[in-house]
Amino acid sequence: MLPKQIGRYVVESEIGSGGQAIVYKCRDSKTGEIVAVKALRAQGQMDAARLERFHREIEIGSAIRHQNVVRILEQGTDDDLHVAVMEYVSGSLSELMDENGALEPIRALEIAADSARGLPAAHANGIVHRNVKPQNILVDALDRAKLTDFGVARALDAATMTRTGAVVGTPYYISPEQVDGQRADIRSDIYSLGCVLFEMLAGQVPFDGETPLAVMRSHMETPPPDIHTLNAEVSLDITALLNRCLAKSPAERFETPDALVV
Repeated sequence: MLPKQIGRYVVESEIGSGGQAIVYKCRDSKTGEIVAVKALRAQGQMDAARLERFHREIEIGSAIRHQNVVRILEQGTDDDLHVAVMEYVSGSLSELMDENGALEPIRALEIAADSARGLPAAHANGIVHRNVKPQNILVDALDRAKLTDFGVARALDAATMTRTGAVVGTPYYISPEQVDGQRADIRSDIYSLGCVLFEMLAGQVPFDGETPLAVMRSHMETPPPDIHTLNAEVSLDITALLNRCLAKSPAERFETPDALVV
């Protein structure tokens, strides 16, 4: 059942959910501003790791100030809810591709460029996002892309593996070094963004398989398909850019996201 209010925020609709967190579109009863409120219910079955990730996302997001990163406005609790109040952004790249399939190359490059502009703001704070994917790229009313969800982000000097040895990231967009449990850095985020750009242009992910393990193995072992054969509108320059972003070795990728900025 949709709650009527969370703290001073009047709930208008549910706009997303995942795991044990739900995101609501809300109106601030004091200012009238429309915001997104992410609520994590502190139930007995919620393990400490989920709560830690939730608060880490808030801490990291609050430290980053950039027009291409979703702003965290405040945090708090309301009864048994842990709450993060965020800038409201009307749509996501995932929804955009669900509606349209492959995007026009110029629009795909603009979204990739916006996302690439946001990454250095995180890296300047010593943070690797580690989970760049269409669901974590929001698109506002001005068609500007913004990165969100730093829940699995880590410091630049931290290893990719969790304490329990589980690989962190989403199989379709995870870098080879993350699969291999190696240290992630800015080039890992560039690889993931390259996977997203490929999907925007081709209407399909660059690596697929019958199981998550098979997908992750493909990131390590299989060359990406020739994007030009999947979308003839993609130029050879874009093909070369993608191939460098998706290089198996971090040393063969771009050192910074600047090359993706158009």
